[in-house]
Amino acid sequence: MGDFGGRSLSMFSTSSMHVNPEIDESFALRGWYDSKGVDQTFKAHSNSGGGASTAVFNRADIRSLDEVKQVGYGMPDKPETFSTRATIMHIKSDNISYPACPTPTCNKKVVEYGDSWRCEKCSQNFSAPEHRYMVSLAVADYSGQAWLQGFNDVGVAIFGMSANELLEIRDRSASEYNVIMHKANCNTFNFSCRAKQDTYNETTRIRYGISRIQPLNYKEEAMAMRDLLFSQWAR
Repeated sequence: MGDFGGRSLSMFSTSSMHVNPEIDESFALRGWYDSKGVDQTFKAHSNSGGGASTAVFNRADIRSLDEVKQVGYGMPDKPETFSTRATIMHIKSDNISYPACPTPTCNKKVVEYGDSWRCEKCSQNFSAPEHRYMVSLAVADYSGQAWLQGFNDVGVAIFGMSANELLEIRDRSASEYNVIMHKANCNTFNFSCRAKQDTYNETTRIRYGISRIQPLNYKEEAMAMRDLLFSQWAR
């Protein structure tokens, strides 16, 4: 089941559900609700405007790439969020960034006019733009492959440098640039994504935008697997 805010709850063949389980946490929660919670008013949580800095990787919400496609996340026109763990297989290198306004609160695309760059939003000219990442990744997991799109924070996390620094390397040495692009492949990340239907040139498709990207913390992953072994699911 789900709601209009993009939250969902689902179960699979390996899942189990217990109504009023006989555990201390369940008794405490039920006691609180019967005595106080039933009469309280709650405000719905909103994650509107959430970008890479506000999106949270939810381990309980991990979905395989095939599942995301089969369930139809983002269709017909309702954006939906999900988490996935996948490995980068290919990065489009021909259009990896765009020239942006260097004003920190703007980041709009600027247009070159002679020896300067013009930002129509700020109505200012600048001597040089601040390039920002706009990356398209082919990623894969055990179930299949998908294309993900991400912006500046995603590129910095993948390459470990700003777009300006990467473009400087590209302009200086094509071979060094290709090595960096090659090393970026075969790395696994935890992704928080947003699926949304998009129409371009009368072609409709689902686009998967990256809201947050996190490198794997192997200690954290190991602890999560340990907890799973001691959970109700493993019994």
